[in-house]
Amino acid sequence: MKTGIFGGTFNPVHLGHLAVCEAARAAHGLGRVLLVPSGAPPHKQNDQELVPGARRLEMVRIAVEGRDFLEPSPVELDRSGPSYMVDTLEILQLQYPEDELFLVVGGDTVGELSTWYSWQRLFELSRIVAVNRPGFSPDFGDPVFAQLSAEILRQCTADMVEMEEVDISSTRIRRAAARGEELASWVPPGVSDYIQDHGLYSS
Repeated sequence: MKTGIFGGTFNPVHLGHLAVCEAARAAHGLGRVLLVPSGAPPHKQNDQELVPGARRLEMVRIAVEGRDFLEPSPVELDRSGPSYMVDTLEILQLQYPEDELFLVVGGDTVGELSTWYSWQRLFELSRIVAVNRPGFSPDFGDPVFAQLSAEILRQCTADMVEMEEVDISSTRIRRAAARGEELASWVPPGVSDYIQDHGLYSS
């Protein structure tokens, strides 16, 4: 099976995240996409707005209800230490030994990949699927990627996916929640209820 892995803080998960998963699934025939809430993201160690992992995982679980190809994964929350994607992929490779792994990232993340821990290993463990917003074109031709084989770079370029822009951000949702505003146009209804019921992101 082709399995997509889409990681993030999901603080909170929103309809834009789900649209990215759908675009990647449709383009590559993915049998499932795992949404992986980060446990201890190295770049957000002191983020005061980051709600506990159990809350973020529950919001993901609620968000994917009724969407058969989407699955929540606690793989990063179940281990201690920084949440490095390369470690996550190695664990998932053991969990799904017969699967081909596709790491789904936003197009704007491509330029940051070379700053990730053991980044070259990411390309050995998975195919990188960059999902682009309109007018944005990630560049795997950047000199930093010259360390990778020409075959891998051709594959990355071929695997890129274009989708319609979804103008939603978790930051905007958190601010709206703090003001007590309605969130239903940005997140699945159950997620909106969960945020309100548990007073998440309230000021």
